[in-house]
Amino acid sequence: MNPFARHSRVTVAALVACLVLAACTASPAATEPSSRAAPPATPGPTAPPVEGNVDRTFPELSVELSAGYLVSVTDPGARAWRVELRGTGDASHDWLEVFVEVGDVAPGVEARLYAGGHLVDTVEIGALVGADTAAAGGCHPTLDLCVSSGTIAIDPLAGRVTVLVQALSDEGVEIRGATADWPGEPFILGPWRVTESFPGS
Repeated sequence: MNPFARHSRVTVAALVACLVLAACTASPAATEPSSRAAPPATPGPTAPPVEGNVDRTFPELSVELSAGYLVSVTDPGARAWRVELRGTGDASHDWLEVFVEVGDVAPGVEARLYAGGHLVDTVEIGALVGADTAAAGGCHPTLDLCVSSGTIAIDPLAGRVTVLVQALSDEGVEIRGATADWPGEPFILGPWRVTESFPGS
């Protein structure tokens, strides 16, 4: 046999044996999964507190402190909604109310301002809800609360009205919502269903 061929065969066999040995004796740390802890999950946004939905009955009120008070009132069977922010203590007879009612063409929306228990002003803002170029609204004469058509969202399919009321001070307020439907003739509202108050008293 050719000595060169015999030498080549031995070399190839030795190389194969070395490769097999290396694979069998590989460090376990190279093949085992890393034991390094995964980075902690980033917490999601905190859900706003929910009041007024007891035993899954509606209406439901949710309030989130976000550049004021972000208030949602939900009732899938509603045809009208009220969002009310009332003063506390000596100002308990003053409140700002946003009234929404489903209409033939578009919902009707009013900001109603009460002082001393009496309606002192009504601002019609329905025509500008959702408008990008103009807004309507107003501020309460005694409470540091303002509302604008640009911060009102209406979702009739979900039965939800959301209002962002700007607070110009940290004076306490009591927030509640109410809904009604049309049990008889359209646009003749039935009894109002009122939520619990938030923070309530």
